Amino acid sequence: MSHRTERVRDLLIEVGSEILRRVKDPALGEELISFTDVKVAADLGTARFFVSVMADPLRQQEVLKALERAAGFFRHELRHEVRLKRIPEVRFELDHTLEHAAHMMRVLQSAQVQAEPDSPPEPTAP
Repeated sequence: MSHRTERVRDLLIEVGSEILRRVKDPALGEELISFTDVKVAADLGTARFFVSVMADPLRQQEVLKALERAAGFFRHELRHEVRLKRIPEVRFELDHTLEHAAHMMRVLQSAQVQAEPDSPPEPTAP
């Protein structure tokens, strides 16, 4: 990633989080919603915002659809907040990193439990 792309990424995460609070869609509800990452195309034509939603999978999909409906508003607000020649097209994707990490922790814990002996071996007499 080029230095410029990285700077734009950091800027979009910061400004995007502020804009997210201004989106007035009741479908967003009260869940904790945050941007975990932004992938910016090399030509700065598109920006994919990765969204973390603390809710069940069905509710996550509802929030994602609400964000997709707000993409135009989001881009409009970006135009007023950042100084770029070209404002990227905004896309949203669910970030499953936390869910994947929790799953991996459960797998590792179950493997560790299976590897531990049920009781310590008794010492043998000489």
